[in-house]
Amino acid sequence: MASHDESIPDLIRGTIRDGIGLLQDEIVLVRTELGYEYARLKGALLTVMAAAAVAVLAVIMLLNTIAWGVAYAFEWPPWAGFAIVALPLTASAVVLAMMGRTLLTRGPLMPKSLETLKENAEWIRARTQS
Repeated sequence: MASHDESIPDLIRGTIRDGIGLLQDEIVLVRTELGYEYARLKGALLTVMAAAAVAVLAVIMLLNTIAWGVAYAFEWPPWAGFAIVALPLTASAVVLAMMGRTLLTRGPLMPKSLETLKENAEWIRARTQS
């Protein structure tokens, strides 16, 4: 049937059917994007957790270094070795924390869903105004 021969109820049914189809497509897109976002956030959180674990080790080593340093009062052997170990641990914690921060701030959440929601709103607005 040509579009100029359709009745108003048919047009309303078609618009409702199209709207429902759009909503179903949006739900599928949101589910897909949530899966991707979950995987990205999981990796970022694991990296941050690794940074925290390394930072705890670094703090333990630094505290051990201070304790041994005070005990030996500038007689180098024991605590110098602890200091040499603690500094790379601290550097590793900083690098891991920066990597996790970068992963967490890599862009807006669900950009495709937001874009298609805007497009759908414009389409519905245009369809209902004519």
